Amino acid sequence: MRPVLISLVAIFVSAFANAQKDAVQSKIEKVTVFLQGAQVERAAKQALSPGKYNLVFPGISSKIDKQSIQLKAEGKLTILSVNYQVNFLKEQQVQDEIKDIEVQKDQLQDKIGLERNMQNVYKQEEQMILKNQNIKGDNATLKAVELKEAVDFQRQRLTEVYQKLLESDHNLKRLDADLQKINRQLVELNQKKDLSTSDIIVSVDVKEAMSAVFHLSYLVKQAAWFPTYDLRVQDITKPLTLQMKANINQQSGEDW
Repeated sequence: MRPVLISLVAIFVSAFANAQKDAVQSKIEKVTVFLQGAQVERAAKQALSPGKYNLVFPGISSKIDKQSIQLKAEGKLTILSVNYQVNFLKEQQVQDEIKDIEVQKDQLQDKIGLERNMQNVYKQEEQMILKNQNIKGDNATLKAVELKEAVDFQRQRLTEVYQKLLESDHNLKRLDADLQKINRQLVELNQKKDLSTSDIIVSVDVKEAMSAVFHLSYLVKQAAWFPTYDLRVQDITKPLTLQMKANINQQSGEDW
């Protein structure tokens, strides 16, 4: 009997290993936050034909308690197994995006460095022109035509230098603004780079074509709330009003 049992198990595993995989997008409908942790309830709808499927529910927090996963289905199907696995794809995508933006940052810093070097060149040229205003010394005599040509040249070149410096200032302001945006992007992405997600994989056997409805719930650990109180009183002859507020924080990686 043992070889027959092993063969039956092997056939069963093989059948679901080759089962069709469908991604099922679920939506958070309700969250109950406790003093420590929270319960997340999701709902999803999926059109299914008769057959065997491995339904993948992606985008789930990686901070969940695996033992708390519960799945209910409405429709003529049988849930055979519910499994959990960490998905590092989103984390890798964030890492790749960080690398791309860091390359952009390096290129932008190179442009800023080049622009500042050009500013120094223009400023040195300005100083050189100003120092050479006394063209042939105190004892030299210039003809009127030569003097006019020299003055015209100095005026024209100084005008060009000042125009270049003005353009360079505008370029630097624009480049600095772009650099600040990139730095803000990097800060935001670096806060997300350790947030992997998880997939819940459900093996089902569908008896007939239908639109199945799924209700998924689980507990996440990285969530909590704490109370604060507002005391209000109009005057000492009237009762005071005590108002409690709930302050919620969560780092589950899910948007709720």
